Amino acid sequence: MKQLGLSIPFRDHCDFENFYAGDGNTELLKLLRTFPLSEQVRTVYVHGAPQSGRSHLLEATSQHAQANDCSSVYLPVRSLLATAGPEVLDGLEVIDVLCIDDVDAIAGRADWEEALFHLYNRGAQQQQRVLFSASTAPRNVRFSLRDLGSRLGASVVYRLQSLDDQDKLACLKLRAANLGMEINQQVAEYILRRSRRDLRALVEVVELLDSAALGERRQPSIPLVRQTMGW
Repeated sequence: MKQLGLSIPFRDHCDFENFYAGDGNTELLKLLRTFPLSEQVRTVYVHGAPQSGRSHLLEATSQHAQANDCSSVYLPVRSLLATAGPEVLDGLEVIDVLCIDDVDAIAGRADWEEALFHLYNRGAQQQQRVLFSASTAPRNVRFSLRDLGSRLGASVVYRLQSLDDQDKLACLKLRAANLGMEINQQVAEYILRRSRRDLRALVEVVELLDSAALGERRQPSIPLVRQTMGW
């Protein structure tokens, strides 16, 4: 595997096996599994509501690329804006697969827009693959640099479909199963009723419950959820 000059640590659960696609996102998931080695698709743009799983998919794609001997970098743009300047993008055209999260966060920031525009063009010459995420479709992002908006709009664009309650219950059970824990329907429904309903919050509850169940050597139950979460 090629050595990277920039490395952002992945969250341990953010892989494809822990992503519950539901019926509405199976085509997108299939595309992203082949994206790092694709010869047909060079740029993909995924948009969806906050906490809908966009970051999870970008981290999963980056990990998958590395597992397939491609160099890859995951860039959480919203976080980088608070800690770095646009020079962080310099030289990244040599990376095989870039996963740029919350790209709409740079809208109106001329220095970042210009840096990304030039990186995009340099990467195109290298046949680089780029996966973008944002909260809205490219046409709705108010980039000052119109050419940047047109580049992103030319990507394969997917809207990440939100999960309904039944899908969220399945997602809870999937994360639990991948941790080696079984959550029954009653416990899963209780978590869904009491927790914030975004996927990140639900996954955090399952992970806390797993730690509590291991620590106390107890099976997951509603009383254990109450004790763990203070509900």
